[in-house]
Amino acid sequence: MPTDSEGHKQIVYCVGEDRALRDVLPESEAAALLAAASRAGLRGVRVVDPGGNALWGGGDDLPRPGEEDPRRPILLEGEPAGSVVLPAGATRGETQEALLVLLAETLTAMTHNNLKRMLTTETHTEVVNRSYEELLATNRSLSASEQRYRELAETLEIKV
Repeated sequence: MPTDSEGHKQIVYCVGEDRALRDVLPESEAAALLAAASRAGLRGVRVVDPGGNALWGGGDDLPRPGEEDPRRPILLEGEPAGSVVLPAGATRGETQEALLVLLAETLTAMTHNNLKRMLTTETHTEVVNRSYEELLATNRSLSASEQRYRELAETLEIKV
């Protein structure tokens, strides 16, 4: 951990650190939403990474998503971190399109909120650890001072 000119540890923020969709959005959260989307009529919907590799959803019987398949981006810090894809051959219409947009927007919001929680947790943990270390240093200093005071008191008592 980096230190300042006085030797105190500095807080290092992870802002700007690259994170993938898998790092921020747990499969359990995405799976529940994808299952609900499937029940609502989006059969075979899945989430893919920017390279088109399936992350969650769909099924093993579905072909790899193609570029022409309807998709909506999932954003992480304003950048595409993946997409929600409806497989080729799935029934399409205004309702499915609306559900696809809703699903992408919901996953984007979940990702955003999870990232904020992660950053807050990291900052809080770092501040608590730093405060604890400072308290330990103060305690050591006070203990040493107390010991010197006791020695001085004994010396004065002997002289008197």
